[in-house]
Amino acid sequence: MKLDLSEIARTPGAYVEHAIDEFILEKGGDIGAYYPINGKLIFQSTGQVLVITGNFRTKIDDICDRCGESAIADIKAVVAEDFIVHPFQHQTKGKNEQVMPLVEEDEDAVESHLFYKGTFDLNLDELLRQNIVLNTPLKIICDDNCNGLCVRCGKKLKEDDVCDCNSTELNPQFAALKDFFK
Repeated sequence: MKLDLSEIARTPGAYVEHAIDEFILEKGGDIGAYYPINGKLIFQSTGQVLVITGNFRTKIDDICDRCGESAIADIKAVVAEDFIVHPFQHQTKGKNEQVMPLVEEDEDAVESHLFYKGTFDLNLDELLRQNIVLNTPLKIICDDNCNGLCVRCGKKLKEDDVCDCNSTELNPQFAALKDFFK
């Protein structure tokens, strides 16, 4: 979704709230689900800096880090972004006219720019995607009581934490350490 922030960015003291109620349509890559995103963003301008603040909630569908089953994680993101605003300007080099960026962003990360080059149009989907990725838990667990997999046979452990495989069998890689503490 594209938001035109030109009026806000150029007007010192401008303040606008934007309610978020949408889906991110790209499946795969960093985000693995089509869950609704709900929240609020606030756009403020000092005339020289465009400030984006707010928060939103969503869920993502991923893989449990203990057992490998499907797991759903709640995401609560707090957005806090500042962008330096440049006045609209053209730079002419011979026959080619080049539009300078209006909002200062890292030139090395073009694929993750939040603004379309030469405009104050915010790519809202990219802003939300980046904040979801930043706020995704490092370990996603399907259930608090998930015991993971048996280290010997790889079978998913149930609540009783017992597996049918032979647990007394010694791993041959550690056989030399068997008598170490005697």
